[in-house]
Amino acid sequence: MKPSTRAAIGLTLFLACAPACSVVQTTFLVGDPITEDLSEAIDGVWAASEKEVYHVKFAGGGRVDIAKVKWSDDGFEVEQANAWMTSLNDVNYLLLQDPDGPDADDEDVGGDESPPNVYMLTRYVFAQDDSIVLYAPQHEVFSQAVEDGQLEGEIESAEYSKNVTIRGDRAALEAFLTAEDFAKQFHVDKPIVLRRISK
Repeated sequence: MKPSTRAAIGLTLFLACAPACSVVQTTFLVGDPITEDLSEAIDGVWAASEKEVYHVKFAGGGRVDIAKVKWSDDGFEVEQANAWMTSLNDVNYLLLQDPDGPDADDEDVGGDESPPNVYMLTRYVFAQDDSIVLYAPQHEVFSQAVEDGQLEGEIESAEYSKNVTIRGDRAALEAFLTAEDFAKQFHVDKPIVLRRISK
């Protein structure tokens, strides 16, 4: 098998979590990386659908390594991506690292300085049936917050999507993300369910 760029798996996994292909991303991690060893809960093979299967390994310090094996004309290819599992006020977030960006330095992750990267924002919960439920952000809410000056960032509109990038003040975004506004800020009506098919 030969490795390929991380872009394909990042795009595939992210679009699966983004209704209408719209994106909310940040230039910093939200919350603090989870320090607990989640290997037992995370490691294994997970399926988003019959055609989308991912190999997942908890690397420690909140980092998750994700790989997808696919067949091409030249043989098997491995597509890879990294994500970060974080916690803020007892709420869990999964931030998929921009597959085309540089790796985040360990000393920067969770610190006051933003890692030189972009992270795609989702919330997650562990379900009892060996599955993880992901909730994508409602981009309209975040874009409105940028337009109103509540959050610092930029909005990029395309024909069928609107991408929001939150920059600058990490504290402002963390204050904006409240448990009371969960249903307003995230697509609770369109959850993405990942089911573990083997450990």
